[in-house]
Amino acid sequence: MDTGFALSEIDTTTPHPARMYDALLGGKDNYAADRQAVHQLLNAAPEARDSARANRAFLQRAVRFLSAEAGIRQFIDVGTGIPSGGNVHEIAASGTKVAYVDNDHCKLGCAHARWDAHATWSEHEMEALRASLSAQRSTPEPPALHVGFGQNK
Repeated sequence: MDTGFALSEIDTTTPHPARMYDALLGGKDNYAADRQAVHQLLNAAPEARDSARANRAFLQRAVRFLSAEAGIRQFIDVGTGIPSGGNVHEIAASGTKVAYVDNDHCKLGCAHARWDAHATWSEHEMEALRASLSAQRSTPEPPALHVGFGQNK
């Protein structure tokens, strides 16, 4: 699988915010440097783990409501981070289109690897895009996820 980056680009000796978030959520896509930084964070702010879990729970409740109750079938997840359990495409109703956008090619490579390992996730149309909100109009329109914002849903 082409991840779009060399594995040597991943610095496992320096904490990374996305991997620290993964560690706070109890994930496995983090390294010793990330876990050590999380330990220091929790010493300074013991509520950080609960805050990360509350953030994730809110995302899941919002997607569940918007998908099931409001009938929304197109989501753009900006600042995707490292995939962990309860991602948008896992929570949303079948047939939902999800575009994951992040400016970090390592996170997107991790997303593609995870999706390739779980073929059952293919019931949703998904795309992972590398883009930055700081660059005007940097988010391309992927053909498979053409979003008609003029439409009701």
